[in-house]
Amino acid sequence: MVGILLGLPGQWAEDELESSDHYTTKIGGLPDWPPLPDDVMRAELLNCTSCGSKLSLVAQVYAPISTENSERTLYIFGCLMMPKCGASEQSWRALSVQKAVKEKESIETEDLPVASPKDTPSKPHWLDDGDDDDDEDFDFESLAKAIAEAATTVASNSKKPKSKPSGSTSTGTKAKPSPLKSETRVVDQVKVETGAVLPCFYIYTKEEKVSIKDVDRVSVSYSSMSIKDKETSEKKDESEAEEAWEDEKYEYDKALNADRTYLKFQKRLDANSEQCFRYSYGGKPLLATEDLKSPEKCRRCDSPMVFEMQLMSPLIYFLHEAVVDEGLKQSLDNWDWMTLIVYTCSKSCATSVTGDWIVAEGCIAVQKEKPMNLDHASFFK
Repeated sequence: MVGILLGLPGQWAEDELESSDHYTTKIGGLPDWPPLPDDVMRAELLNCTSCGSKLSLVAQVYAPISTENSERTLYIFGCLMMPKCGASEQSWRALSVQKAVKEKESIETEDLPVASPKDTPSKPHWLDDGDDDDDEDFDFESLAKAIAEAATTVASNSKKPKSKPSGSTSTGTKAKPSPLKSETRVVDQVKVETGAVLPCFYIYTKEEKVSIKDVDRVSVSYSSMSIKDKETSEKKDESEAEEAWEDEKYEYDKALNADRTYLKFQKRLDANSEQCFRYSYGGKPLLATEDLKSPEKCRRCDSPMVFEMQLMSPLIYFLHEAVVDEGLKQSLDNWDWMTLIVYTCSKSCATSVTGDWIVAEGCIAVQKEKPMNLDHASFFK
């Protein structure tokens, strides 16, 4: 079974420009880059492909996937400048920054199997329509141990959090205003400009505990309710032609499945209502809607992309509560997504180039909330 780590709000940084290191997991602020050479980070990677503006850091996640190489961090950027950019996949970017390893020292993946789309060729949908609680073949315990060991070894001097961002109940100091202007952070030889700076708070993680019975109960209860609706509708519409019935049944089933997907998503979100992200390398995302295209292959090495993590909507609430600048508040209002799903290279691109550091671009899918259709009888009228 694939384990899931939840990213929960820790404490606010004293200042949104507060410097830390690339072993730190946080929301907002400026990116803490490792010592990258000048020619590794291309400036255009931090430009919005929709409007051309500089992207802002939304999340920085320390994410080693093996004890063989603890130098790996994910950076997720979004555009705050144009209203249309908030929900556009072209305005979001995920970068995996990691240290290259020699071929003979390449990351061993036997102990951390990756559930790539090719692993389930017999399924009609590449993600498999079944419950993700039945996933197998992923040693989550090894992953958690690897992260813990790596963090203990290399993150001893990372920043300590200051106060928990718990909305109106927070007793800590909130971040200062973040005007809509670009900021630059210099790390060794690297000078990288980003967009407006969001309030910064640190993240701690815990493993998600999910009862399969609770998850199944949503589907069973909802299905029972829907079956009753369908039976009632059938009695009312016995005179309809068989051809019309088949068309309506297809639409009904389609809507029913979409509603079940959303209910499952909402239940898992409600169980940990402060979750800012979900991490499950090689697992399956928690879908808000059933509409999800297969990710493209890695642009660098043409390997399949796999799910690694997803941002959740509570982080928008925390950022919005902390922002003082009205321009930023309005920009955050345009982020009306339910979840951002992040895919990265299944091979980690760790041996595809020569050099110390690799910056690999991931893929992000945006899912927005769709209204649930509870008036199922309307499909049979």
